[in-house]
Amino acid sequence: MQISNSLRRTACGRSACIILYTGKACLFCDVAKEILGEAISQFGVSEGVICKIDVDRGEDKGTGCNDVVTSLPTIRICNVVLEGIPDEGLVNDAVIRALMMDCFCDAPAV
Repeated sequence: MQISNSLRRTACGRSACIILYTGKACLFCDVAKEILGEAISQFGVSEGVICKIDVDRGEDKGTGCNDVVTSLPTIRICNVVLEGIPDEGLVNDAVIRALMMDCFCDAPAV
């Protein structure tokens, strides 16, 4: 899966609609990334919309989110935050809700 680290701004002011927080010692980040990738691809959205944030680097890459990440993996899909290994149903539901938002940006980050 190709995940972009480049950011742009959505209509609501965030840099990305979908953010995956990971870290070097995260045991389940690959599983979460796979679940997330499958969820968005089944709705015809490019995996390039995912912004990957490495918390070990201590940067937020200008995401516009004030997320306090207490466990990894953490996924933010619009206003929904999922921690740990995400339930596929919850991810699908969050993706559907995000797609219905007027501000959802499905263009791959440059």
